[in-house]
Amino acid sequence: MEQIEMECPFCKGREFVIGYQISQGCIHALKDERISGAKASKIKHYVCKNCYSIVRSVVEYPEIFDAE
Repeated sequence: MEQIEMECPFCKGREFVIGYQISQGCIHALKDERISGAKASKIKHYVCKNCYSIVRSVVEYPEIFDAE
């Protein structure tokens, strides 16, 4: 299990869970503004277990943004 070391800026909580935004909530790496054939990645959210705020979001597969 991933060790998460950060503090919630809203409630100062230090316990987090991870949730994923998938399906239509994916982020796409667009080449010349076309979605067709674009690579996509889930978005990983770090959620505070105390106040349920999304404290940090990261792309699960950052390599889709690398230049080809």
